[in-house]
Amino acid sequence: MQASAHLQVAREFLAASESYSVAAAPLIKSEMLWCAAAHSVKAAANQYGWTNDSHNDLFRAVSRLARRLSEPRLTAEFNAASRLHKNMYEGHLQPGRLIRDAATVHRFVERVDAILAAYPRLPRRRTSGAKPSGGRSRPGRCGAGPRRRPQRTETARRRLRGTWPPARPRCPHRRGGWRTAPPASRSRDLSGS
Repeated sequence: MQASAHLQVAREFLAASESYSVAAAPLIKSEMLWCAAAHSVKAAANQYGWTNDSHNDLFRAVSRLARRLSEPRLTAEFNAASRLHKNMYEGHLQPGRLIRDAATVHRFVERVDAILAAYPRLPRRRTSGAKPSGGRSRPGRCGAGPRRRPQRTETARRRLRGTWPPARPRCPHRRGGWRTAPPASRSRDLSGS
């Protein structure tokens, strides 16, 4: 299918979802909305030459689109569609949440349609390390600065200092009796002295 055909199918699913009410047929409405979102992503994937054979491919395509266009809301909106898809199997969403997610999917399909019309080809990724206007550079990515070491947790710092695990009293029936202070070195004091 061509990208335009996928967009047409997405619009048809959106129109069909309007004919089902949240109270009478929430499962059918959920699946119709998921299909609309999935077909709009398939349209984007076809237009930009990405694979779109599985659910994972659809999620990857949305992530790529959001990254390339600096539109993080696209992934959040597609996650709403994914919730609706899960709701079709589980029936777990409350009616209010279903209505909100339906509005989000409508917005998502309209935005993807507008993106495909505005960008016949996606802009290339920035590799110069230049900071985009209004954006934030990420250290270690695209030459934007040195990669920082991840910060250690308190537990990791204590392990390095040799004060973790905290001293626990030993059972009086074991050799060594009660322990009241942590051992001087990192190895456990098993001799009891």
